[in-house]
Amino acid sequence: MSSLSPSGLPPQMPLGMATAARVDPLDIRGLLVCLWGGKWIIVLATAAVVMLAMYYAFAIAQPRYAATATLHITKPPTLVQQTNTALNTDSEVAILQSFALLERVVDELDLQADPEFNRYLTPAPAWSPRALRTRARLWLMGRPETAPDQDAVKAKILRNLQGAITAQAPDGSSVFTVTATTGSEQKSIHIANTLAAVYLFDRSQNAQIQANSTIAWLKQKVTEQQSVLASKEIAISNLLMQANVTDQATYDDLTHQAQDTAQRLQNARTALATQTGTEASSTNLRRLETQIATLEAQRVNLHDQLADQSAGLVQLHQLEREAEATRVLYETFLGRLRDASLQGGLHHTQSRILSPAGPARYVAPRKTLTVGLAAVLGAVIGISLVFLRDAMRAGFRQAGPLHAATGLPVMAQVPQLRLRKPAQLLDRMADPVFAPVQDAISNLRTELLLSDAKDPPQIILSTASVPQEGKTLNSILLAHALSNLGKSVLLFDADCRGPGVTPYLPNVQAANLTSVIAEHIPLAHAISHDARWSVDVLKGIDSGAGASDLFATASFARFLHSLRAHYDQIV
Repeated sequence: MSSLSPSGLPPQMPLGMATAARVDPLDIRGLLVCLWGGKWIIVLATAAVVMLAMYYAFAIAQPRYAATATLHITKPPTLVQQTNTALNTDSEVAILQSFALLERVVDELDLQADPEFNRYLTPAPAWSPRALRTRARLWLMGRPETAPDQDAVKAKILRNLQGAITAQAPDGSSVFTVTATTGSEQKSIHIANTLAAVYLFDRSQNAQIQANSTIAWLKQKVTEQQSVLASKEIAISNLLMQANVTDQATYDDLTHQAQDTAQRLQNARTALATQTGTEASSTNLRRLETQIATLEAQRVNLHDQLADQSAGLVQLHQLEREAEATRVLYETFLGRLRDASLQGGLHHTQSRILSPAGPARYVAPRKTLTVGLAAVLGAVIGISLVFLRDAMRAGFRQAGPLHAATGLPVMAQVPQLRLRKPAQLLDRMADPVFAPVQDAISNLRTELLLSDAKDPPQIILSTASVPQEGKTLNSILLAHALSNLGKSVLLFDADCRGPGVTPYLPNVQAANLTSVIAEHIPLAHAISHDARWSVDVLKGIDSGAGASDLFATASFARFLHSLRAHYDQIV
């Protein structure tokens, strides 16, 4: 592991010497040039994808129509607790799309006989995508292909219908929309309205069942509380009869009597104590003692009565409170039972259809959107193909990379020019379409002549690294550009095995190059002329000898030397 200096750089690197890797800037112009060069690929790819999309949207895709029914759904108050509770919209949406309701819609509209939902009515062709997909799935699952039973067919119909149904409550409100989307306007309307009606009927049935259940429960509670209340009242009656318990006024009277007796007893005892200390008659003393004994016995009797009455009253009050509580509960249940019996059939009528499904609207395929997306997709595919072709293309497209790779100067870049009729080249030299090419050729001519101002090149060899690179056309244009300077120019077509200049200059007569070099044929007889320009043309034909053997001979060198004497420039 290498260590770092405090500055974060390697120790051997002085401070200030750290350099970041150079990132080449994005060549926007190069990208645009690349795209322009592949414009027809982009156009064709876009057109192909758009045509496929249009064929699908207008010829293959089946139209889809959606119909929407609107419902107002509220959760009614329960019969036991007369308060509205919040409506759970998610659960109601799940109920609207449940198989229990959809099965009733299937039976009511006989969707089992509808090929749109029962696809088993129209078997797919053996090599259709649907059949191939089914066989592939069964093969992956390791199951043989068997005919589906009735349960499987019905389950598939329900799933297809569930996929065609959309239920939602915007913003969680109590207003629900039920949308059915099928290939027929009337079918969508019937399905949406039928599902809404089935849902409300099911909701009404459930509300009635719940009301009946609540009424039965209330009746049971009323009966139970009535029995408990009766037992409490019997217990109160038994207590009053068995314990001789009186009311509160009698108990208060006994209390006053006990207090009065206690006071009289206290007075009698005080009087007795007073008489004992004086000379009183024995008659008074006996009378006081007798009165004290009588009052004491009366006090004890009253205390016993008060104790018995107090315990009885406590028990009586407890029983009365329990009876009163039971009576209140009994009356409450009895009132709820009366209300439930009268209103049990009214709560479920609060939900209703606000608006049935009206005229269905066209929803798919969205042809304009499909074609627009196809155009974007086609353009992306075309651009990708252009970039892929550019990435896979070998060679150089700019002067900079070519100079960097070869170390040789790049004098000019000539645009590629394709002619539908090469024979019209000389007649169309003045056309505007040739202007960029002519300018590039003029630049090339100038660079060649100025490459050595004292001794400009007289013989110019035009060759190519790959076939069909344009060396013949460039040679013709370069010869024409040199002749415009008033020079005598010879266009020497040494490609003896190819067509060479013949497609562009059909009037040129070819000569046996071996015979011309050997001077068996005079040069004047081998050279062709065209009245449309002032350039002489020498076109060689294949003589059977190898080109490398011919051009390496001393006679060919002498031939070139003789040409120098006759022409200012030889291309």
